[in-house]
Amino acid sequence: MKYSTIWQLSIGALIVVMLTAGCAGTPEPAPDPVSVKPDPVPAAQPVKPEEFVVTEEIYQQTFEDVEAFILNLNSIIKAEDFEGWNSYLTDEYRKYYSDPAVLRGISDELKKKFRYDLRMRTLKDYFIYIVVGSRQEAALDEIEFIDETHILAYSIVNDTPAILYYLAYEDGGWKIAKWQG
Repeated sequence: MKYSTIWQLSIGALIVVMLTAGCAGTPEPAPDPVSVKPDPVPAAQPVKPEEFVVTEEIYQQTFEDVEAFILNLNSIIKAEDFEGWNSYLTDEYRKYYSDPAVLRGISDELKKKFRYDLRMRTLKDYFIYIVVGSRQEAALDEIEFIDETHILAYSIVNDTPAILYYLAYEDGGWKIAKWQG
């Protein structure tokens, strides 16, 4: 008897548990994590700067200004006037091409490509050995606006545009800037 009472109590407890669970309602199955999709959140749209539009009149005036700038620069370079050239540089350009590591890299490239053994150490070295030899007769053929204050000045060489200068309009005039692209 002892066992039959335990058996009855166990069955009774089981029934009570089932009834109690049934009274509370059957629990809903947990959602499948794969099928649960959160409400779509709109993707952040990249902020587009307002498109810079250049009129023919602005292009023409800027071209004439830059052409005069380059002609003046050519005469400064031809005269090997470092101070004159230096006054037409942005601070960023000046700082970059004064960096000994940058100058060492340029010197190494010259040695590798042309077997030209030269060790530039200063901005003036860069001016004398690189700028004077390559820019004293630069001719402007076209310009490309990057934004309101930056342009690329091109010369056409063998039917291919070649960048002469990246220019920034600062302090009321054009200056040679360090290319950002």
